[in-house]
Order: sequence, then structure tokens, then C-alpha cells
Amino acid sequence: MREDQENDIKEKWWYHLYKFFIHVLLGTLFFVFVALAAWGLSCLVHFLENNDVDHFICLVLRIVEYLVFLADVIYFIIFLAWSVTKFWREIWEQ
Repeated sequence: MREDQENDIKEKWWYHLYKFFIHVLLGTLFFVFVALAAWGLSCLVHFLENNDVDHFICLVLRIVEYLVFLADVIYFIIFLAWSVTKFWREIWEQ
């Protein structure tokens, strides 16, 4: 009985849209956490610069900050493209 109910739900028009929404919402939250880590690194670099830490250390940390943020943005775009492609493939197969 339970398997029949699951199959009935998967055949509903809103199921794939719901699944897409949840997937994108949770994935976006993950990428927001990574972006917050880059922002936290930025705050750390500003703090270190204001406390006269060696310029080379601050430069390396700033480069790492930009690389983390850039990777986050690139992977977020790939994630969204993959999610949209998967959603349309599931809609098309239905």
C-alpha cells in the first residue's frame, strides 16, 4: 500500500516542482554558508591589517578569501544549471 501511495505522489504535477524547490533551497543554504566563511575570512584579514600583522600574511589570506568566494560562485552557478536541467528532464519524462 505504501509503495502505491509513493508512486501516486510521484505522478502528481507538483511533485517535481516541490522536489526542485527543496533541492535548490537546501543547496543554496550550503553555498550561503561557504560565502559566509569567505566573509568571515575577510573580517579576519581586516582585523589583522588593523593590528599590524605582516603584509604578506594578509595578502595570502586575502587571495584565499577571493578564491573561496570565486569557487563558491562558480560551483553555485553549476549547481543551479544542473538542478534546472535535472528538473526539466524529470518533467519531460513524465
